[in-house]
Amino acid sequence: MSIGNSKIGGEKVKLDKVRELCEKKNISFAELERKLEIGNGTIRRWEDKNPRIDNLIAVANYFGVTVDELIRE
Repeated sequence: MSIGNSKIGGEKVKLDKVRELCEKKNISFAELERKLEIGNGTIRRWEDKNPRIDNLIAVANYFGVTVDELIRE
């Protein structure tokens, strides 16, 4: 099930990629948001709104990936 994409700087955040990374660590978006002190529901809103770059960087750092990996196939 695809939950969509959000544009950032001409590229799109691949929410399915974030979901995949969460599944590998066995955590939900809500748990990830709590761990990173990101507002509740923020990641799901990336489907419709551009993420703040600091939040995007925090997610990338948490999973040990680059921001580029989150926005490209």
